[in-house]
Amino acid sequence: MADGGPAMLPLDLGVLDVQLICPNVAHLRKLSIEWERKAVKDEAATAAYVDRSVFNLSSLVLVVTARGSHGRRARMLLTGDARGDHVLAGLEEAGMLDAEGRVFFDLLKVPHHGSDRNLEPAFFERVQARHYVISADGRHDNPSADTLVWIAAAARTRGWRLWLTNRSNPLRPALAANIAAALKAAPKLKTHLRIRKGGAPGVMVDLLAKVDY
Repeated sequence: MADGGPAMLPLDLGVLDVQLICPNVAHLRKLSIEWERKAVKDEAATAAYVDRSVFNLSSLVLVVTARGSHGRRARMLLTGDARGDHVLAGLEEAGMLDAEGRVFFDLLKVPHHGSDRNLEPAFFERVQARHYVISADGRHDNPSADTLVWIAAAARTRGWRLWLTNRSNPLRPALAANIAAALKAAPKLKTHLRIRKGGAPGVMVDLLAKVDY
């Protein structure tokens, strides 16, 4: 857990530095109280709370810095299912926000599969990135069309990209519908949108050098 300042995790990853942003002690104590209040013995009933509070909001939020050749670096903000205001509070405690309360990353893994329940437009105004990545297949209507539009409205970096892992899902028609609605509301998304190719195991984002696998 983070505790009011930067917390470097003791991970020997060679060219990667990993910094824990949140949750902090106070946050986890609050969540533990909420868990005790809601917890039930039945596993099926307990699972229903995953999308509401404790599990998602106790996600580890990490800043991963990759060190490349000639002193080059790339920073990624990995947010799990955390809520945007908690991420911003953690970044502030870690001293990562500038005087205007903003920060830039080479890559942002958008919280909670792009759910608008965890985000608001101001989050993307304050947390800017060159690459935005959303892993979602339409479950729980994610990614939200609003989230896609918020990213398009806030992104400032020339040549920014929004990466999605799925274009459509026959079992969850909301996925294609949300993407279509976002493209209609923010036409410039079409230029910046990148979607996993059919059959590919995932999306590949090159930050420092081309990846050959």
